[in-house]
Formats: sequence, C-alpha cells, structure tokens
Amino acid sequence: MEKNFEVLFKDYSICIPAIQREYVQGYDDEKINIVRQDFINNIFDAIIENRVLDIGIIYGYIQNEGNESKPIFFPVDGQQRITTMYIIYWCLSVIKEEASDDIDIFGGKTLQYEARNSTARFFKELANKKKCEFFKEVFLKEESFYKNIISPKWFESQWINDVTVLAVINVISEIFQEIKKKKISGEALRNFSNVRFSLIISKNDENNARRNSSLEFAKINARGKQLELFENVKSYLNIIEEKLQIGIKESFTYNYDVKYIDLFYDACDRSDDLEEITSNINNKTMLLLINLYNLLLEKEEKKEEEKKEDLKYLSTVMKVSNGFKEEDRPFWTKYISFLNNIFQTFVELDSIEELNGFSSEIFKYDEYVDKNKHLSRLLYFDHYYNKFEVCVSKEQKDKYDYVLENLGYSSWRGYTIKEIDIFINKIAGYCDIIECFSCLKSESDLNIFNTEVLGDINVRLREQLIKAKVIKEKDLKYNYFEELEKRSKHRSIYFLLCFSNYWDSVNNNKGSFEKLEQYLEVAKELWLINDIKTREIFALAVYYNLETGQMLDSTEINKKTNDRCENKTSMKSLEDDNIHQWDNDYYFIEDNLDENKGLLRKLKLEYLKIAYDLWIAEKTSELSKSMLKEEYGDCWLHHAVKRQKPELFKRKISFLDNKLYIQLKEELKYSKESKKYNDNLNFFAYLYLLDKEKEGIDTFKFRSDVFYLYNKNVEQTTCIGNYLNSENQLVDDKDICEKIISSTINPFELNIIWEYQYQCQLHWNTRDFFYYKYTLELTCDKDSLIELEVDKIKEICFDKSNSKETKSYDLKKYKEKIHELVRNEHENIEKLENLINKCFAYDYKISEKENINNIIENNYNLLKEYNHGRIKKYLSKKSDKIDIEEYKIF
Repeated sequence: MEKNFEVLFKDYSICIPAIQREYVQGYDDEKINIVRQDFINNIFDAIIENRVLDIGIIYGYIQNEGNESKPIFFPVDGQQRITTMYIIYWCLSVIKEEASDDIDIFGGKTLQYEARNSTARFFKELANKKKCEFFKEVFLKEESFYKNIISPKWFESQWINDVTVLAVINVISEIFQEIKKKKISGEALRNFSNVRFSLIISKNDENNARRNSSLEFAKINARGKQLELFENVKSYLNIIEEKLQIGIKESFTYNYDVKYIDLFYDACDRSDDLEEITSNINNKTMLLLINLYNLLLEKEEKKEEEKKEDLKYLSTVMKVSNGFKEEDRPFWTKYISFLNNIFQTFVELDSIEELNGFSSEIFKYDEYVDKNKHLSRLLYFDHYYNKFEVCVSKEQKDKYDYVLENLGYSSWRGYTIKEIDIFINKIAGYCDIIECFSCLKSESDLNIFNTEVLGDINVRLREQLIKAKVIKEKDLKYNYFEELEKRSKHRSIYFLLCFSNYWDSVNNNKGSFEKLEQYLEVAKELWLINDIKTREIFALAVYYNLETGQMLDSTEINKKTNDRCENKTSMKSLEDDNIHQWDNDYYFIEDNLDENKGLLRKLKLEYLKIAYDLWIAEKTSELSKSMLKEEYGDCWLHHAVKRQKPELFKRKISFLDNKLYIQLKEELKYSKESKKYNDNLNFFAYLYLLDKEKEGIDTFKFRSDVFYLYNKNVEQTTCIGNYLNSENQLVDDKDICEKIISSTINPFELNIIWEYQYQCQLHWNTRDFFYYKYTLELTCDKDSLIELEVDKIKEICFDKSNSKETKSYDLKKYKEKIHELVRNEHENIEKLENLINKCFAYDYKISEKENINNIIENNYNLLKEYNHGRIKKYLSKKSDKIDIEEYKIF
C-alpha cells in the first residue's frame, strides 16, 4: 500500500520492538550525520516545493490487542525513518499557531519504544498539549534546545542516560536550526503528505506480530556484527520466556530494558559517542549472558553440551526458541531465573565496578581457580535470592568477601564447579555468612572437599568458625579481627585462639575472651610484622628457663642452637633452621599436610606462647638487658641482641667443637670450576665482617671477568667465580690497582687476576685472540678470613671468641713480580701487532710472516678454535699462579 506518515499514524499504533537498535539516526557520527541531513533536507525540499518524495519501503507486522483501539504496527525495516519523520512532523506542529490541534492528530498516542519505558514516557511528553507553549518558547530562544529542555522539573533524570532520548533531542535541535535557516513556517505541515512510502504489512492469524517482527529483524540483521548480536539474542530469549509462560514484568527481557541496561550505561565512558556506548553495552551484556549460561551448564553437569561463545551461544538460543521442547523447560527456567537474580542483585548493590569484572571476558571453566571470586559470588547471589526472595545487601556481600578472603578461597585447587556450588548453597541458607559459621557445630559441616591438596581448608574453616562464634557471643563487628589478619600472609591468627583455649574447645565454651583480648593487644603492638624486635623476643623466649625465671647461661644457649625436632616414626630430623627462628608465614598454620613440619610448628607455638606471656608480664626488656652482660660475651644471642642485625636471628647458628658457626647462603656464588667451600663461617669471623662493612670495606667480593676457554662468544669471554677483579691492570697503573685491591676482605678464598686480551687477524678471514693471565691465590678454612691492605695480605684466624690470630704476606713483592711479567707480555704483544700490521700491507715480506709464527710458537699455546679454524684462542705460556708462600712475613 502507498502511505504517508499521517495516514500511518491514524491507522495504526506504532511500536518499535525491543530487539531493534536504539534510534541511531540521531547519533553524532560523521557518516550518520550525512545520511540524516540528506534525509531531512529531502523532506523539507519536498514540502516547500510541494512535490512528492518517495522514501522507499517500510515493512512490518500488525497485531490486534483488546485494549487498543487501533492495530499495532511492529516495523521490521523503517524504524529509523519513522522516528525521524515523527520528529520533523512534531517540530512543524510546534511552530504552528494552532499547534495543540496538530499534535492531537495522534489521538493521544505516540511512538512506543519497547526497549525502554523511559523512552516511551519522553515521547508522551512531546505529545502533551500542555507542553506545547513551552516547546514553542524554547524554539524562539537562542540557547541550545538541549540546555532548555533539561531545565524543567518534569524532565526526568533518567532521560539523561537514555541514548534514544538524547539522540531525539539532538535531531530536534538540528531540525529547529534548519527551520530557522530556511524560514519554514508551520503552514508547511499541510504538504507533509507529499512524503510517501510503500507500506508492506504481514498479517498473521496467530496474533503474534511482536514475535514475528523480532524474528524477521534478527534474520535480516544476523550478519555477525557485535552491535546487533545482543539484540538478536534478546529477541530469542523473549520468545523462550513466552513459551515458559513467564509474565512480562517477571521476564528478563522486560526488566533488562526497564532497569538492567542502566547498569551498563553507567559503566560506560561518557566521552564516547552514542553508537560506541551502545556497542559497549551490548558487548558487556553478551559476555555476562554467556558466562551465566556456561556457569549454569557446568552446575548442571551437562558435559555433552559444548560451552558457548558469541555466535555459538546465539545459535543455541535461536535453536531453542524455534524448536522448544518440554525437556528444555527445567534448564531454561533456571537460566532465566539465574539472569534475573544476578541482574537484580547488581541493581540493588549498584555495583558498577563489580559488574565490569563479570562482563570483561569469557570465564575459562576448564581452569577451576576462581581467583577473583567471580563465580562464587554469582552463585551466592543466585542461591540467596532463591531462598529468601530478596537480593544480597552490600553488608552481606562485604561479609561474604571478607570470609572468603580469610578462607584463602582464591588459591583453592582441585575442585569442580559442582563442589563449589554445594559449598556456596550451604552458606546461602543463612541471613549472612557470619551467621552461617556461628551456627556450625564443626568445620566438617561445610568442608565438602576430600582431596589431600585442600587439606588446609579444614583448618581455615575451623578458624573462621571459632571467630564467628566469638563475634556472635560478644556482639562484635564482623571484621573485628581484620587488623591482624591483614598483617599475616595467610590471614591466620589461629595461634591466638590456641593461647586463649578456643582452638580445641569449639562448642564447649572453654575459651577465655579476656585472655584473647590480651593476646590480641600484644599482637597489634608487636607481632605479625617480622621486625627485628619480634625475632629478638621470640629468641629470648626459646632460651628462657621457666623454672628459674632467668635466661639459660651462655654455654647452654649455644648448645641449644643444635636442638632439632625429631620425628621418631620417619627417623628424620628437621634441620631447616634453629628453633629460635621466627617465621609467622610458615610455622603458625596448622595444615597437617607435612607431619615433620607439623611437629616443628607445634614446638615453636609453645615458645611463641612463652614470648606472649613474657611480654604481658613486662619481662622482655629485663631479659634483653641481662643478655648484654659480660658473662654472655661468648654467646651468639648476646651479640645478636647487641647489634640488632636481622641476619643474626635469621641465619642458622651451629655449635660444633665448642665453636659457633653461622650459615652463609646469598654471599656464596660458585662457578663451574670453582671449589665449593663449606657454607658455614665462624660466627666471630662473621661479626668481624659486619664491623668492616660499617667502615665501608667491601666484603664477600666474588664477581670477576676472567678468561674462559669454552665460551664461543670470544668478545665477552667471562664467567662468574670467587674472584676479586683488578680490572686487567697494566704495570703502569699502580695507583688504580692499589685502590682496587686495598681494603677488601673475603672468607675462604681470594684470587687477584691480572689479565689482558689482544684481538687481531692473522689472515683475511680469521679472528685471533691472545691472552695472558696471572693470579694470586690464597685459601683458608671456615675459621679464617683473608684481608687485603695496600702492601699486605692478612689471614685472620678466629677461635671461640672475638680474639684472633693473624698471618701476613708481603703483597708488594708479589705485585713487583707480576708487573715485570706483564711488561714482558706487552712487549711480545707489541712486536706481534707491528708484524701483523706489516703483513697486511702490500709490501710485506715472507720473513715477517715467519717471525709472527715464531713469536706465537715461543710465547703462546693454541687452546681452542671454532668455526673451522676461523676463530682461535691463544694463552700465554707464562700465564700461571704465583706462589704466595714465598712472600710470607714471619
């Protein structure tokens, strides 16, 4: 049928189906602006010149509804043109003298947008007779239409976030400017019938035009564009909801258009244009729909069904909507309920940031590590809503996140979604998660995991159970313990519960809250921070004599450093550290996964309680002072307390043959060829090194660039070794050399290296390297150190105390011999270099080449060659280690 706009509106009520995109013709986009402006100009030209304009085909379905006086027309193709024509017609009606009569031509009806109730309400206000004078006044003002229309009280705040309303305001403003520019009057409205189109209407006896128009639109537009993908999915979900006989106001598609979409809009970047915002909203919604679908599949254990992504998911929804079977009903009923529960909870929580987390990527269900707690929270929202028919509140969500953090949920391994779902379902049966834990009889009521990997979950559950009972009994805030939990790597304070008798008396109320408060105050003041004072007080507790109320004597403390916790069953000793070593991140979680370490934890827990009790009794300060007495001068703890150096408490201390030793780890780095020495150093030698560091002297100097035969990268011929480097000094660089090798001290070994590399080409296609290397080597045992001064090398020997014995060597004589050797080497290199330069000149003599060979043969050994002889490495025959013993000073 050939129709015009006025006839279309007189004959039908027009409803834009929810599946269709927003009014994109009003977006501020370069391409869209051109299309829209051409369309508007063509219409104005037609009505001004009084000629016919054919705008093509408008196609859709009609449906009769009992409460409507006219059939409803659902456009499939033409929504954008109809809306633009409506706006132009409205603008011309406003500027007429008798504007209200023309506006009433719609019979009180206006465009209906199913996508948003707010959009429909805006169009209703445009057709309101009472607003006619207001719009006419706005038209006459110079300010922007947008600024004036949002000012009145009747303008709803929701419209600021409605992309269609904003697009309509944009077009109205543009049309008013065009009317002023072309000086068009309201009388031009009589020619609006010149704008014509071919109207194609599909009739249907089943009276389901809404469904058919949505399906038809989806088929026409299903080209894989993400912007359209969600709208297609929404139409099929709407069909599924009709088949499930879900009421309109209870349906997901209705609620999405009315309120859920606002969540995504609020999360968008407002600097984007409207089309970009719409695209982002659709993308995020699609991801969340797919995530929830896949999660429900996993819960239902529908392993035979492939997990869906994007178009696969669309294909599934389309297939179900077209061929709905009775066996589909349970799953899709749950899915629609799931969607509503989750989205409704987000609306209640107003949690935009969290929503972004759920709709940023497809969850990987083959990796059951829920690091961000996304899946668990979705399940919690759903189960809670199903049980209480209300959404999770912000306070309940905060409690839930807090408890799961304490349980270490993000690092759980070896579970399935089904197991997690059972776990969450039990929790959701209570008003909040704290209430849940306070009602448990034991941790096994919640632990549905049986794998050994998750053994420590039982302990975490138990700790949370006890804390919840204390919180409920004493009417405390749910996160009463959080200050200390945050300061512990594993958020565990179970040992404080042990000290106050709560741990082994979960349901018999034997715990003492008064004691717990005392221990909490100690922990807040001093513990759980691993500082030097913590280590000191723990060590004092380990070597404290409970019977005498005093510290053990010096020898007893030294001997006790060798004590080990033995497991008689496995016949193993735990020698990882000393019993005085504090480490809250490791020792104070009773996970029972390692029996040996469990015994060590138990022992250290006993000492930790002693430390707490000493602190409460204000005895620690007195004990620290007693350790500084002279009588403890041969005791390691005396020096640790005096010096306040963390490594003296952290490193392993041993007492062997009446001597104290300390374990070295980081300082010792060995090369492949370097001898490995015992990593225990005399304790007093170590103290000597600490003192030297204060004086700015280098200690543990082990890195050096040295000749390495087996490195093919000959220009970087280096390896890591136990060496002090003298930077390849020549004989004339005495001052630099002396500065480098003075004021240095090492344990175990000292090597000083004089080394040089000369690179040349003996032939046109070769690279040849000539080296010399002279070294001074001196080694000592674990009770000694080697110290360098400008002209002396000292070997300092320690025994059972700070007293020491020193042997000295004359470094000056050694250097003189080295410098003489180095001079000879450079003379050879200089001769070699001159001869080689001559050989590459045009007038070289055969005899000169023979001289080169003679110098090489007499002075160097070919040690290695690569690349078929093109790379060769020669080492001086005189390179050697010089015996230091002959320079000993007696």
